[in-house]
Amino acid sequence: MKSIKRNLLRYTGWWVFSTVLVLSSCSSIMQFQDAEPLGKGTAEVMGGFGAGYYPGSLEDNNYGFPLVGAFRVGVGDRTDLGVKYSLDDDLELNFKYNFVNTQLFLMSTGAHVGLDGVFSRDNHFYGRIPLYLQVRFGSFSIYGIPAVSTGRFGSDFGLTANAGVSFGRYYNKIFIEAGVGDYQGIGTAIKTFGLGFAHRF
Repeated sequence: MKSIKRNLLRYTGWWVFSTVLVLSSCSSIMQFQDAEPLGKGTAEVMGGFGAGYYPGSLEDNNYGFPLVGAFRVGVGDRTDLGVKYSLDDDLELNFKYNFVNTQLFLMSTGAHVGLDGVFSRDNHFYGRIPLYLQVRFGSFSIYGIPAVSTGRFGSDFGLTANAGVSFGRYYNKIFIEAGVGDYQGIGTAIKTFGLGFAHRF
């Protein structure tokens, strides 16, 4: 009886894991990051999930449920370095520099380089230059991230725009974010909506 239960749990676990991989095997433009710098010596882990619409040229199914994880560290008072992984499609290194940091308004820029389609034969290196804008009201913020990119999904040029709200300021943050991506040769290809959680230590 115990062996039957053990095998049933093992089978169920593999089925759930495989389902998550299949459902999440789509690229994500979700960021779950506002303009605020971490500060020197502060690290952050982030996890997020959402739903996205994709054209048939990118995905067999028009809908996907991407999972995103990231780690960032403040290497200066206004400079962050990080790595972001989207299961199981993208691996990205990112840099962010904050140049406006007031109680109300923050602005940062940066650079992202990554590999789109890590586990695919059809993969592409890409680069992105984002602009992070944030209006902060204590522990509540509204933020936007317009960006230009090249190489994403094999396109020469792409535009993305993310907008969201964040709750929390010091140790924990919750993000609710929507995004849209327009890529040369693909059109208005990707629309996403997701929820993220970040913890600083």
